[in-house]
Amino acid sequence: MDPTILNALLLRLAATRRSKQTLRMRTGQSRQEYVRELLGSAHPERVLSMLRMQLDTFYALRDWLLANTDLKSDNVAYNQRIRGRGNEVLIEEKLIIFIYIVSRAASNRDTCERFSRGGKTISQ
Repeated sequence: MDPTILNALLLRLAATRRSKQTLRMRTGQSRQEYVRELLGSAHPERVLSMLRMQLDTFYALRDWLLANTDLKSDNVAYNQRIRGRGNEVLIEEKLIIFIYIVSRAASNRDTCERFSRGGKTISQ
């Protein structure tokens, strides 16, 4: 087989795999839209249902974790420079993901789908 044709087929196969991976985790909201919407919600029952705590308790927990642990947001500039992308995960999103997993016994796959994140990001 001609090497040019083989290279074209391999490139097409790689592009197809990438497009399927991208489409698999698409929800109606962007990655951090859900978190912003939830934390900005004026409905206390919704916040209590999703976070299993009141909003002021959530923020107190976040503040305590910041003061007493190594919990930090991902550095966007570092990600863009080193990895070529800027997929920042905010502290609030990390905490909401953790609460989602432990309060619902959610699988990695379910959590990936809900938060539009890759499996590696959720596992970390």
